[in-house]
Amino acid sequence: MGWKNYQIATAQESTPVPGDKGKIFYDATLHYVSIPEGATIVMSGGPSGEGETSVDDVVTLTLTDQNDKTNTATYTHDYSNGCSGVVTPMQPQDLTSQFSALSGKTVKATIEFYDKCGGYQSGSNFYICIYT
Repeated sequence: MGWKNYQIATAQESTPVPGDKGKIFYDATLHYVSIPEGATIVMSGGPSGEGETSVDDVVTLTLTDQNDKTNTATYTHDYSNGCSGVVTPMQPQDLTSQFSALSGKTVKATIEFYDKCGGYQSGSNFYICIYT
């Protein structure tokens, strides 16, 4: 029993980027992430399910069953507060129910950072932490 941690995104420094509004500015994929039956799945900024996450502006995490590409689930969060110019970090998120259809599967995990509002691009470290 314990945490199995997968770092899926590496922190991206805040960078002013004119003209990139509406574009994905960071993506990464991990293959062969095992999700045991009954496991808890947490998205966090650090290993062992701790640490805030943030993106200027939107993160999308998609898990896809490596044996059945039609079995997929996606989580999206907008940190921009309606393009207010203020990015609000988020505490670790328990995504167990969001990804329950993938329990007992080996998945491909894909993360994307999306510049919804324009201006700056940045993002924190992201981990998929699985507790059994």
